[in-house]
Amino acid sequence: MPKGDRTGQRVTMTKEGDTTKKRASHGKTEVLTPDDLAEILRVSRRKINQLVAADEIPFVRIGKRRIRFSREAVMKWFREQREAL
Repeated sequence: MPKGDRTGQRVTMTKEGDTTKKRASHGKTEVLTPDDLAEILRVSRRKINQLVAADEIPFVRIGKRRIRFSREAVMKWFREQREAL
């Protein structure tokens, strides 16, 4: 997709408590922030950062500091982790 082309991008607004969250998805792939992922997995943001630093979880780095996760890839990783136990 060319830079700046947002064709096919879908943004969903969800209201949770007093905060409104914005989630972008491209087709069927939902893109999550580290905070979103920590909430879904019920772990701390620090744990997410540790998994990223150890390269133990699938992620995409955007620039030098931003990290995003594909919900589909993370759920696949999570299932594989459970099966390994």
